[in-house]
Amino acid sequence: MFRKLQSLMNSQAETDENHANVDLRTHYFKATKEEIIAYMAGVIEEDKNYMALGESAERGEITFDILHPKKAFAVLTAITFQGRHTAVDINITSESGMPFQNAYCERMIMTLYDVLKRKFPLIGTGLAENYS
Repeated sequence: MFRKLQSLMNSQAETDENHANVDLRTHYFKATKEEIIAYMAGVIEEDKNYMALGESAERGEITFDILHPKKAFAVLTAITFQGRHTAVDINITSESGMPFQNAYCERMIMTLYDVLKRKFPLIGTGLAENYS
C-alpha cells in the first residue's frame, strides 16, 4: 500500500523486466534496435507533440521531449538479442513541479508501446530469463 502511494506521488515512470504493472514490463519486439530507433525517430519527427533531442542507433537510444498534453522528457532504449529480438524500455519524467504525475507518465509509456506494436510484432513482455 505504501509503495503504491509512493509511486503515485512520483513525477516519473519507467519500465523494467519485473514491474508490478504488467503493462510496464520490458516489451520485446521482432526487429533490430536500429529499426526501432529509426522508426521512432520518424514518428517523433512527424508528430508535433514530440521534439527530438538526440538519438544513437549504435547505442540503441533515443531521447525526446513530449510537448502535449503535458511536458515530459522521454528516453527509449532498445537492446537486440538473438538477431531480431529487441527489448525496449522507456523512462518518462514529467517536467511539472507537481506531484502525482506518475499516472500520466505511465499512460505515455503505454502510448509509445502501442505505437511500436502498430509497426513491429510483439514477442512478449518481461522475457529476460529467456535470453540468459
